[in-house]
Amino acid sequence: MSARVDLRFSLVAILVVFGSLLGIVIVQTAIVQDRVELDRINVELEVAREQNRQLRFVLIELEAPERVIDVAEQRLGMVRPDRREYLPGVDPAMVQIAPPQVANPFAPAPLSAGLRERLAAVERPVEQAQESDTEQ
Repeated sequence: MSARVDLRFSLVAILVVFGSLLGIVIVQTAIVQDRVELDRINVELEVAREQNRQLRFVLIELEAPERVIDVAEQRLGMVRPDRREYLPGVDPAMVQIAPPQVANPFAPAPLSAGLRERLAAVERPVEQAQESDTEQ
């Protein structure tokens, strides 16, 4: 019987060792696959960074004041003035704001005579229809 127990123990030990090795291989395979994926993503990131860098250079060139002025003059017809006039600065503390000329600035504006006539022409048929409804 001891030979049989030793055989079972040996078989179980071999299975445990084989299972452990198989588990290690599976884990290592997953790690390698993740590294490959990470490398692919890093390559994509570097490509995107390079493209972003190139686009920033293009943007800097497009926003250059000289280019904007050239486009405005050639394509949009901008004309440069002969001389520059500078407006005097205003001190906000010295500015006085006039109060509104109407009692309530949020009240409806007064109607013109023509608009009042058109509104009356529209309201007459409505009033007549209401009167005929009340008579019935």
